[in-house]
Amino acid sequence: MSRMGFMQMLPLEVLSHIMNYLDFASRREAALVCHTWYEASIDPVFMKTTKYTFDVSLLEDEDNFSIKRILHGCLCKSPNLHITGLDENFNAKLFLKLQDSGMAILGPHVVHLSLKNSNILERTLAAILCHCENIESLELTGCNTLFMSGEVFKCSERTTSMKACLKNIKALNLSSIRYLNDAILTRLASLCPSLESITMNSNTLSSSSIANSRSNLLTFSNIHHTISLQAAGITHIDFSHTSILSSALSSLSTIRNLQLRSVVLQYCRELTDEGVINLVRCQKTVTLLDLTGSSEIGNGTMSAVCTHLNNLQTLKLRKCQKVTSASVSHLYQLENLVELDLSECFDISMNSLQNGIRGMRKLENLQLKCCNLTKFSEYFFGSLQPFHNNKHGFTSSNITHFTEVGTSISKPVNEVLFTNALCYLDVGSSQYVDDLALQAINVHLTNLEVLKLSWCGSITNRGILGLEIIEKTHFQQKKQEHLESYDAQISEFLSSGKYSNSHGQAGLMGIPGSEFVTDKIILDDVKLANCMEKRGLARLKHLKQLSLSNCKKLSEAGVLLLFQYKCGPFKHLESLDLGMLHHAVIDDTLKAISCAGRLRSLCLAFCGKVTDAGIQYLSKHLRSLDTLNLSNCDSISNRSLRALSVNCVWLKELDISMCGRISVKTVNELSSMLPSLLRLHTRYTGGASLDKTL
Repeated sequence: MSRMGFMQMLPLEVLSHIMNYLDFASRREAALVCHTWYEASIDPVFMKTTKYTFDVSLLEDEDNFSIKRILHGCLCKSPNLHITGLDENFNAKLFLKLQDSGMAILGPHVVHLSLKNSNILERTLAAILCHCENIESLELTGCNTLFMSGEVFKCSERTTSMKACLKNIKALNLSSIRYLNDAILTRLASLCPSLESITMNSNTLSSSSIANSRSNLLTFSNIHHTISLQAAGITHIDFSHTSILSSALSSLSTIRNLQLRSVVLQYCRELTDEGVINLVRCQKTVTLLDLTGSSEIGNGTMSAVCTHLNNLQTLKLRKCQKVTSASVSHLYQLENLVELDLSECFDISMNSLQNGIRGMRKLENLQLKCCNLTKFSEYFFGSLQPFHNNKHGFTSSNITHFTEVGTSISKPVNEVLFTNALCYLDVGSSQYVDDLALQAINVHLTNLEVLKLSWCGSITNRGILGLEIIEKTHFQQKKQEHLESYDAQISEFLSSGKYSNSHGQAGLMGIPGSEFVTDKIILDDVKLANCMEKRGLARLKHLKQLSLSNCKKLSEAGVLLLFQYKCGPFKHLESLDLGMLHHAVIDDTLKAISCAGRLRSLCLAFCGKVTDAGIQYLSKHLRSLDTLNLSNCDSISNRSLRALSVNCVWLKELDISMCGRISVKTVNELSSMLPSLLRLHTRYTGGASLDKTL
């Protein structure tokens, strides 16, 4: 008996145990061997964190028996099911017919069901739910047809069956429903006695007294009444992108027996400090507070949060620009904080942020994108002033002394603010995150799994390779002279009176990276290995996601040496963003990247030196890719698309926008060659002409 035949005869339990040692990509490939292996690969043990997406639009043609035969044997054991393309007029009946005849898409395994943007009626919803006896979460986002009549959940006969289906529902998502009103919400809530979470994102809510007399509107007073009826069970509310007022939020927070744990209020433009302050004073059990984009939220909210929410674990204040240093310095009171997002809060100083983060020993996720990170390394990793007095700057011996001994600096190493718990760090879009800061990150934060350095224009090859940092190099002098000459040319051009609408051809604007001056690296392998091991980016061996997009000072030599080190230093890397590195990414770079066999998402946007040869090599060695961005890669042609269609069969999203050498005919063929492709971006493909694209 052959080895393959023996493997096929093993019990499913044994096969599933063997597959437990494989990563996701390898298990996905093994599932294609035979039906037995496929069943073993979808064991419920593997499916807990997966999402199964089923596109019902494939069933639009009732005469396509081949598709029906394939789907008839389809199995789904994932607890998270997302059904797309469901339409009452085209495929809903066929979908239910195949389900009743044995297609195992719906079933008792489904716990979280999403029918987002489905065009269905109440009878179809009831027929779907009757198959999902263990469902606990239901998403009806954008299901406008279901609620259009206003009579949904009103029929007494159907209400009885719906109540049996919805009795275990804990999470209900009613976002972006145009026809949702008070009567429908009341009826639906009465069918869900176990409700714990309610999401009403992007709904039109009214608080006026006139609106209370109109039955076709959704009002705050009715929402208040609905939540008060089930206050003992509800722990999560989401009113993002709504016009909720501070008075309404204050009223909700005082409901008797209500103990919220999660509050999401993203982009609530009319919400002020008053409402959130009243919320946190009354709801001290909150562990997640998301105020992203709520522009009127400021220091008053921050002070109240730091005072009253001692158990808070997640705080998101992205784009809350009224939050300043005065309140951030008190964040140390939130000792249980695990995730903190202060991105795009511009009025926060490093000193206040340092004081605020000092007591957070459980912090795992820190996002500081677009923040003022002046002297980032000095505030968070120790004072480095003594080394700036050395005419040779921050040398390798100095760094070793700083990281291992810490006796010649004002802040000992054991006082470094970041702990080993930190695994997610986003410091993108900051000119103050330089080589020194990056090397400090590499030395101290070796447990990082996600590092985002996008648009950090001060990072060079020396930072990622761990090379010694000196005060003024010949490279910097040469670049300064080049920039001065470039500025002089622009000034001369502007003063010549020749400026016009065609200035792009006149020489004022060049291609991205046209002002780039390379920094030549000449090192022997021993010295490079020593630097990489001590301070290089290769120390972050647990990285799963890395973003270096538009770090414009990186050259092809630096990026190539990084990814070639020890045949690829990042063995767990799943997502890599090298977009806009026009000079740094070449075909040899792609060959080095191919060593990261687990890579599933790759961005190469604006990498103009990448050719068909590089994409062909990449596609053969990274067959598990499911997201690839090749926009504005002008050197690739139809050959690259054909290579991707043959080798990258799992590709779900592809961006080839503005690729002038790719023909529209090949793009049209690509969709049929890659059946798994869900999103294909082709803006102005075939040349910068809208006519050609269309």
